[in-house]
Amino acid sequence: MKINKLAFYLKKVYKDFTNPLKYQIANEYFNKELKHYYFLFDEELLLKGGSQEFYFDKEGIPIIPEYIDISTGKEKKFHYFPISIGQYGLAIFHSFLREQSKENEERFLKIVKWFSENQNEDGTWRANVPVPKFKLKKNWASGMAQSRGISILLRGYQLTSNELYKKQAEKALEIFKIKVESDGILDFYKENPYYEEYPSKPDAPHVLNGMIFALFGLHEFSRLGNQRAKELFDQGIKTLENTLSEYDLGFWTKYDVADEVFKVGRNINSCTAHYHNIHIKQLEVLYNITKNEIIKEYFEKWEKYENNKINLLKAYFIKFKFLKQVLEVKK
Repeated sequence: MKINKLAFYLKKVYKDFTNPLKYQIANEYFNKELKHYYFLFDEELLLKGGSQEFYFDKEGIPIIPEYIDISTGKEKKFHYFPISIGQYGLAIFHSFLREQSKENEERFLKIVKWFSENQNEDGTWRANVPVPKFKLKKNWASGMAQSRGISILLRGYQLTSNELYKKQAEKALEIFKIKVESDGILDFYKENPYYEEYPSKPDAPHVLNGMIFALFGLHEFSRLGNQRAKELFDQGIKTLENTLSEYDLGFWTKYDVADEVFKVGRNINSCTAHYHNIHIKQLEVLYNITKNEIIKEYFEKWEKYENNKINLLKAYFIKFKFLKQVLEVKK
């Protein structure tokens, strides 16, 4: 079974090395009407599988296969993963903006309905799959899932004027003040508040791209005048000012800092080309929003790293050691 999993990862790494998925970014940062999301997710590109495999239920809601590290190797098992549903929902919304068709509007509103109907009483959308490499069992919340839900619901509100969607987006903010040890998503890294994509206990890995995607949803809500979302966003920018250096390998970026914060030995989890490029684009977006010079410094530095294939080879050498360790993790 480990051989199958290793083959899966090597195939993914090869594809990432030769032709990584790189998103384009939008330039709409301050308008009151939410149109294009900051990353221009595109249905055609997503369906090519550059980030993950998308399938759909009979209502057109995205479902994805379970993670390779928990797969039994038999037939694929699918699950509803809020982060992925939100990503594909935003891609549908971009199709709607481009084509202005009733069909795409209806497809998008089905995604809105899913987020509306599947929000828990605490305002979360929880993942019902374990993630062994981050020590997570089923039913975990995520700052990134909350952000995606907010972005979807607010666009649904603008399309329909349904006040419920706005209220549910507001409810989605509540978990940002609940600490990880209390089943929330708020942790602290070097005494800085961190919105966790994977809120494992007792040590969260502080995944950088997940933190920044959480900030994107908060900023979109702040554009519509939500003061709480603005405060959370500003707080998150301060965290990045104080912690971006911890993700810098001197030639590439780290996906997380679990090698530092986990209490047991953990190899460095260097980024793939796909995620390194995400870091660059995310910081470029945040600089365009904030004009923060520290953010500018790192996005320009990391962009230079990307242009050197030797840097990428070094990153994959480190990644291989991490993947080997991940395959040893028990469910």
